Amino acid sequence: MAEHTIIDRFGRPIRRKELTREVAQPSLTGVRSIWGIDSVAYNITPERLVALLQNAVEGEHRDYLTLAEEMEERDLHYGSVLGTRKL
Repeated sequence: MAEHTIIDRFGRPIRRKELTREVAQPSLTGVRSIWGIDSVAYNITPERLVALLQNAVEGEHRDYLTLAEEMEERDLHYGSVLGTRKL
């Protein structure tokens, strides 16, 4: 049986070893943090969101701004629209 070759969008063959190489790994200083401790979006519930918004109105902005940053990083379309507005 013949071995199938995987090709990229330009028609070039892809080496199978390249498919097992890690490209985007978490690091201590990168955007993809190893520690998920500061994540506000992880396991957010409607009740938690209400509390977060009420705290932001009362002056406690840290969690609100963290959530906004996480949303921008996770949702590429949202991040793109915000980037357009910022520019």
